[in-house]
Amino acid sequence: MTQRRSQRTLQVAASGIVCAAVVAALATLTALVLHRHLTSDIVAQALDWGGIALCFLAGAIAYSQTALGRGEAQMRARLGQTYRLPTLPFDQVIAALIGAAVLFLVEFVLRHA
Repeated sequence: MTQRRSQRTLQVAASGIVCAAVVAALATLTALVLHRHLTSDIVAQALDWGGIALCFLAGAIAYSQTALGRGEAQMRARLGQTYRLPTLPFDQVIAALIGAAVLFLVEFVLRHA
Protein backbone atom coordinates (compact mmCIF):
# COMPACT_ATOMS: atom_id res chain seq x y z
CA MET A 1 0.00 0.00 0.00
CA THR A 2 2.72 2.48 0.91
CA GLN A 3 4.69 1.62 -2.20
CA ARG A 4 1.72 2.56 -4.36
CA ARG A 5 1.26 5.77 -2.44
CA SER A 6 4.93 6.68 -2.76
CA GLN A 7 4.87 5.87 -6.49
CA ARG A 8 1.78 8.05 -6.91
CA THR A 9 3.44 10.87 -4.96
CA LEU A 10 6.56 10.63 -7.12
CA GLN A 11 4.43 10.62 -10.26
CA VAL A 12 2.57 13.75 -9.19
CA ALA A 13 5.83 15.49 -8.24
CA ALA A 14 7.41 14.52 -11.57
CA SER A 15 4.35 15.79 -13.42
CA GLY A 16 4.62 19.08 -11.55
CA ILE A 17 8.28 19.46 -12.43
CA VAL A 18 7.63 18.65 -16.10
CA CYS A 19 4.75 21.12 -16.07
CA ALA A 20 7.07 23.77 -14.60
CA ALA A 21 9.69 23.07 -17.26
CA VAL A 22 7.19 23.38 -20.11
CA VAL A 23 5.66 26.58 -18.76
CA ALA A 24 9.11 28.03 -18.06
CA ALA A 25 10.18 27.34 -21.64
CA LEU A 26 7.01 28.89 -23.05
CA ALA A 27 7.21 31.92 -20.77
CA THR A 28 10.88 32.49 -21.58
CA LEU A 29 10.22 32.11 -25.30
CA THR A 30 7.36 34.59 -25.05
CA ALA A 31 9.59 37.04 -23.16
CA LEU A 32 12.28 36.63 -25.81
CA VAL A 33 9.80 37.41 -28.59
CA LEU A 34 8.41 40.44 -26.74
CA HIS A 35 11.70 41.95 -25.54
CA ARG A 36 14.08 40.64 -28.27
CA HIS A 37 16.73 39.97 -25.60
CA LEU A 38 16.87 38.20 -22.25
CA THR A 39 18.21 39.42 -18.95
CA SER A 40 17.82 37.78 -15.59
CA ASP A 41 15.11 40.28 -14.65
CA ILE A 42 13.12 39.55 -17.80
CA VAL A 43 13.40 35.79 -17.27
CA ALA A 44 12.43 36.18 -13.61
CA GLN A 45 9.37 38.19 -14.60
CA ALA A 46 8.44 35.56 -17.20
CA LEU A 47 8.77 32.78 -14.62
CA ASP A 48 6.64 34.80 -12.22
CA TRP A 49 3.87 35.09 -14.81
CA GLY A 50 4.21 31.38 -15.57
CA GLY A 51 3.76 30.55 -11.88
CA ILE A 52 0.70 32.77 -11.69
CA ALA A 53 -0.73 31.04 -14.78
CA LEU A 54 -0.21 27.62 -13.16
CA CYS A 55 -1.97 28.78 -9.99
CA PHE A 56 -4.92 29.94 -12.10
CA LEU A 57 -4.85 26.60 -13.92
CA ALA A 58 -5.10 24.71 -10.63
CA GLY A 59 -8.05 26.84 -9.58
CA ALA A 60 -9.73 26.40 -12.96
CA ILE A 61 -9.38 22.62 -12.76
CA ALA A 62 -10.95 22.53 -9.30
CA TYR A 63 -13.70 25.00 -10.22
CA SER A 64 -14.67 23.24 -13.44
CA GLN A 65 -14.83 19.85 -11.73
CA THR A 66 -17.13 21.12 -8.98
CA ALA A 67 -19.31 23.11 -11.39
CA LEU A 68 -19.78 20.11 -13.68
CA GLY A 69 -20.57 17.89 -10.71
CA ARG A 70 -23.17 20.30 -9.36
CA GLY A 71 -24.85 20.58 -12.74
CA GLU A 72 -24.99 16.82 -13.13
CA ALA A 73 -26.38 16.42 -9.63
CA GLN A 74 -29.12 18.98 -10.29
CA MET A 75 -30.13 17.31 -13.55
CA ARG A 76 -30.30 13.88 -11.92
CA ALA A 77 -32.23 15.28 -8.94
CA ARG A 78 -34.93 16.50 -11.32
CA LEU A 79 -35.28 12.94 -12.56
CA GLY A 80 -35.40 11.59 -9.02
CA GLN A 81 -32.05 9.84 -9.28
CA THR A 82 -29.32 10.02 -6.71
CA TYR A 83 -25.90 11.10 -7.77
CA ARG A 84 -22.66 11.12 -5.86
CA LEU A 85 -20.65 14.24 -6.52
CA PRO A 86 -17.27 13.51 -8.07
CA THR A 87 -14.17 14.18 -6.03
CA LEU A 88 -11.68 16.82 -7.00
CA PRO A 89 -8.84 15.73 -9.31
CA PHE A 90 -6.21 16.28 -6.63
CA ASP A 91 -3.39 14.84 -8.73
CA GLN A 92 -3.79 17.46 -11.45
CA VAL A 93 -4.33 20.31 -9.00
CA ILE A 94 -1.31 19.36 -6.89
CA ALA A 95 0.86 18.89 -10.00
CA ALA A 96 -0.03 22.39 -11.21
CA LEU A 97 0.68 23.84 -7.77
CA ILE A 98 4.03 22.02 -7.56
CA GLY A 99 4.92 23.45 -10.96
CA ALA A 100 3.98 26.93 -9.76
CA ALA A 101 6.06 26.50 -6.62
CA VAL A 102 9.08 25.43 -8.68
CA LEU A 103 8.71 28.47 -10.95
CA PHE A 104 8.34 30.84 -8.00
CA LEU A 105 11.41 29.28 -6.35
CA VAL A 106 13.53 29.70 -9.49
CA GLU A 107 12.23 33.24 -9.90
CA PHE A 108 13.18 34.02 -6.29
CA VAL A 109 16.68 32.62 -6.83
CA LEU A 110 17.14 34.67 -10.02
CA ARG A 111 16.08 37.89 -8.34
CA HIS A 112 18.14 37.41 -5.17
CA ALA A 113 21.29 35.79 -6.54
